[in-house]
Amino acid sequence: MKISLTNLSYTKLKFEKFLDIVKKNNLKNIEVAPTLISKNLLKNPNKIKEILKEKKIKIISLQSLFYEFKKIDNKKKNITYLINHMKKIINFCFYLNIKNISLGTCPSRNLNIDKKELLKFNLILFSKFADIAKKKNVKINIEPISRKYGNLFLNNAYEVLDFIKKIKKNNIKLVLDTGNCKSEKSNFQTFFLNNRKFINHIQISHKNINKLNINSVKKELIFLKNNKFKKTITIEYLSEYGKKIDQLQHI
Repeated sequence: MKISLTNLSYTKLKFEKFLDIVKKNNLKNIEVAPTLISKNLLKNPNKIKEILKEKKIKIISLQSLFYEFKKIDNKKKNITYLINHMKKIINFCFYLNIKNISLGTCPSRNLNIDKKELLKFNLILFSKFADIAKKKNVKINIEPISRKYGNLFLNNAYEVLDFIKKIKKNNIKLVLDTGNCKSEKSNFQTFFLNNRKFINHIQISHKNINKLNINSVKKELIFLKNNKFKKTITIEYLSEYGKKIDQLQHI
């Protein structure tokens, strides 16, 4: 298992300080929300590459890729608008040798339109995303986002699974989020055992993203270890200074 922390747990810390905490926890991998580092990071990744090399830390995935993006409608011009941003993301990944992106909240998943039209719009868009990513050997891992966060499409792991089967792109996989499973009343372990071939990344979280339950984290990591999960895992909770993360050193 490749266990990582995310800078979403350290929103008030500078990137270098976050990396120091990652090393303190004896970890070598991180998942990153780019705009927390710099609003212009996708345009100028050179400094980050130098820092990562110096600290001997690797970014295994990107997340929060459409943070603060404007609302859209289902007009064709908005597909182009979102695709252009995805191209920047994938080029950034290629430069830093990042092989995964976690795609959660995206403006296309918040369209208040007919369900069939919503599905059609996202199938077209995500197919184009997949083609762009494939050229740079990047996998897109779709994260289910509950309706309580204002998301209208792909609210739970089963809906994401069904969408992946419809889209038929071998570089589109699933983010299994333990917090989402709890919110959506799905059994995390059962889903994992029945559908692991579709799972490329796991986020271990609480149904309240601002909380971190160390006992639950430990239990879920043991389960994944016992079932020989070899892919990437992020321990995720939203915090300014990640105070509870220090408890992870005892796991």
